[in-house]
Amino acid sequence: MTRKVALITGAGIGIGRATALAFAGAGHHVVVTDVLEAEGRATAKAIGDAGGSGEFQPLDVTDTESVTEQAEQNGARIDIVVNTAEHVRGGGVVDRHGLTVAREQIDIRYLGLMRLAQAFGPMLRFRGADGVNSAAAFVNLLSVHALMNWPAYGSYSAAEAACLSAAQCMRAELRPGGVKVVNVFFGPLETEWFQTVPPPKVTPAALASAVIRALKQGIEDVFVGDVAEDIRARLAVNPKALEREMAG
Repeated sequence: MTRKVALITGAGIGIGRATALAFAGAGHHVVVTDVLEAEGRATAKAIGDAGGSGEFQPLDVTDTESVTEQAEQNGARIDIVVNTAEHVRGGGVVDRHGLTVAREQIDIRYLGLMRLAQAFGPMLRFRGADGVNSAAAFVNLLSVHALMNWPAYGSYSAAEAACLSAAQCMRAELRPGGVKVVNVFFGPLETEWFQTVPPPKVTPAALASAVIRALKQGIEDVFVGDVAEDIRARLAVNPKALEREMAG
């Protein structure tokens, strides 16, 4: 994969920061975006301190104006968009009181993805056949529970499933321009929101490395970690048995 310009959402902390550092380490220029300005600037500085190429740009995936403005200013030079924005909260559907958390999850994850797709997608597709400077990919980081709901994180799983369906539509829409839509599925992460979940877990650095490998190898769907691989294998054999086991 030749040197590209990659825009990473949520790159101030967590998996977004790890992904930004991985892209810079692979020789790409990174546009670090986040609603958290101090954290985003710190990531861009860390890239520069390590000898990489990066810059900070403010972006809030829950704000259509913010996403549109960023696309208008920088979209023409972006080759890869990597959406790492997340909103992990425990809890299911029936026993949750109110819709506040669900609305936040849908706004950040599903509607956030749609805002990014509508703002950057047409530009990526237009530039998809632009020789060595062609746009390359739109990458979604998705919980593997987009494929099979995990009732302990049931509302979160449902939002991830919505993102997966949207990504499949994006793949059909961007394919004519030669732009890949890459889905990177992962199990529980080594982050604060999965502290009570027993191992095995995936580190943000391992997830970021998998994104780089998927792009280099041209893989559209990649599964990272033991949990994700296990769920993929068992869905192919007996999805109903897996559903019953996930229900506890």
